[in-house]
Amino acid sequence: MIPTLLPWVAATLLPVVSSQPTTSGPDEDGKYWLYGEGISAAFIPYGASISNLVIKDQYGIQRDIVGGYDNASYYSVDPVHPHFGSVPGRYANRIKNSTFEVDGVTYHVLPNENPTAEAPDGADTLHGGPDGWDWRNFTVESYSSNSITFSLFDPDGKEGFPGDVVSYITYTLGNMTWDFKMVAVSLTKATPIMLSSHTYWNLDGFANNETGTVLNHSFYSPYSGQRVATDSILIPTGEIAANQPGSVNDFWSAPKQIGANISSPDLLNNCGYNCTGYDTCYLINRAQTGPYDWRADGGFVARLQSPWSGIQVDVYTDQDAFQLYSCNSMNGSMPLKTTQGLTDDPDRPRTIPQHGCVVMEVEDWIDGINQPEWQRGKKQVYGPGDDPYVLQASYRFSINGTVTPLPLPQLLQTPSGLALLELQGTFNTPVPDGSDDTVPIGRLDFPDYKPDSITFDPSSTAWMKRVYMYVGQHQRLTGEVKKLPKALGVVRRRKGGEMGTDELEIVEIVKHKIVFSSRPEPVGSA
Repeated sequence: MIPTLLPWVAATLLPVVSSQPTTSGPDEDGKYWLYGEGISAAFIPYGASISNLVIKDQYGIQRDIVGGYDNASYYSVDPVHPHFGSVPGRYANRIKNSTFEVDGVTYHVLPNENPTAEAPDGADTLHGGPDGWDWRNFTVESYSSNSITFSLFDPDGKEGFPGDVVSYITYTLGNMTWDFKMVAVSLTKATPIMLSSHTYWNLDGFANNETGTVLNHSFYSPYSGQRVATDSILIPTGEIAANQPGSVNDFWSAPKQIGANISSPDLLNNCGYNCTGYDTCYLINRAQTGPYDWRADGGFVARLQSPWSGIQVDVYTDQDAFQLYSCNSMNGSMPLKTTQGLTDDPDRPRTIPQHGCVVMEVEDWIDGINQPEWQRGKKQVYGPGDDPYVLQASYRFSINGTVTPLPLPQLLQTPSGLALLELQGTFNTPVPDGSDDTVPIGRLDFPDYKPDSITFDPSSTAWMKRVYMYVGQHQRLTGEVKKLPKALGVVRRRKGGEMGTDELEIVEIVKHKIVFSSRPEPVGSA
């Protein structure tokens, strides 16, 4: 509860809420439901957490695409406590040695991760400590049909942090959008503040009958050319590492499946000792200098897309870093909600497997309070009289046709726009089932052809080695472009020649062909 002596704080920080009619309260599961155009979501006071987010996929089927529990009461008793959909605070991510210094004073906060014989409670502090914000019940300050605001008062000394802090978290749904604003003020002492949203995403609603993982999801973060280097327990070393094109951490030069490098030895230890996957803080290096409009169309910091459901989410934010976590620690112990998964497959457990989800956390540079050379103090340390800490983000959803195939390479272009294809062997095209009225037979995609990229070499032929032809919603053939020994002319018969005879007219010249094998592969198979 916010102390009554702070009405001016509430008046200053509470965002303007929609004028839509106020909804009475939570449902029988303790959830507060919000509704926007094409989207609905449920939130709970515990951790100010998102519990459900529902939109229709490309088949018109409702999908609940975030991890959580069926009932709000489950969150506080779960012994694993995966931070489902919560707001971690007062300081998100890790604090080295559970120690930091502010204004010449050294503070020791409570550890809760990586216990050792010497430090049985832990070697560092994760997400604010053993009783961080995501373990606490927030107060509902306002609630309407499309917006809700939670508040929390965090007293001086809690978990070892200095100063009283008051915070407001506002979630709003719009036209296929989920927006949130997090505001916090330190009232009595200078203190670190860094928040985030710890939402677990599976854009298939855990219902993909081909895979239970998100390794088939495409991820693209165009400004993430650098990352924070970490040690074996994911504590920043102070180094800012470059994500070289083609490396396992390269998600900026082109979209790439999360599981594209899952078998690469370079991915081992990428998320800590003996861990394969991602738990990585990517820095957002926007091309603009000076002030920028983070809300501007096309300025997303991350894009996640599922080829199976057709659901895509673009993430916009005012923050300068982005944590990607590929659910490496999930082991099948976390249950799905009744709104998720397959209900008629006895071979598929109704739990979240390893890599069955992905977390996308907008935030500032992790452990910046212990890296003075990064000069993140103004972004992470706040005291009385300072401007408030503010985090803003917008998650914008779209379906299917938003993922535009790359253009046909120039050397394959003909007046009709067609390419010469050769299929080696025989292939039976898939028969649509009742839920799939439009099977995209023959759609071509050139994943390595990036004519608009500044790093693309137009004289290179490397892109010719990989071409996809989709032969259904969930499978494709792989081929390559080959030059014909001799150019072929495509002719058509034209009536009305001399003496009333027919004539043959050359309408196209084809110099290359695309050769495909006849063995289809599932889209997203690892």
